[in-house]
Amino acid sequence: MEFLDSPLNQAHFFANKAEAAYKKKNWDAAIQYHQQAAEFLAEAKGLISDGTGLESIVLQEKYHLRQVELLIVRKEKAATEQKPSSPNTVDEVRSQSCQLSRVIYDWTVG
Repeated sequence: MEFLDSPLNQAHFFANKAEAAYKKKNWDAAIQYHQQAAEFLAEAKGLISDGTGLESIVLQEKYHLRQVELLIVRKEKAATEQKPSSPNTVDEVRSQSCQLSRVIYDWTVG
């Protein structure tokens, strides 16, 4: 594996892309890039044996997973701010609940 293609470098590449997408309020892209960064960091964990280095990778992975959660909330908030206010339907509440449950499950299991 070339150094530039290492999982850690790929994670940082996607982290930078996520930040750029966030600044443009491109929520879907930012979410996707943070997820990819977390996936590459998960891969990098298997390549690091140093305790401090491993701890750093784990914290970075958790950060990106948390960003995914926050961006989903921000995306939903932005969508509701653009819509005329209307009461939530049962299906909308159910959908939001399922999506949040999936994010929490992925975060705790991953």
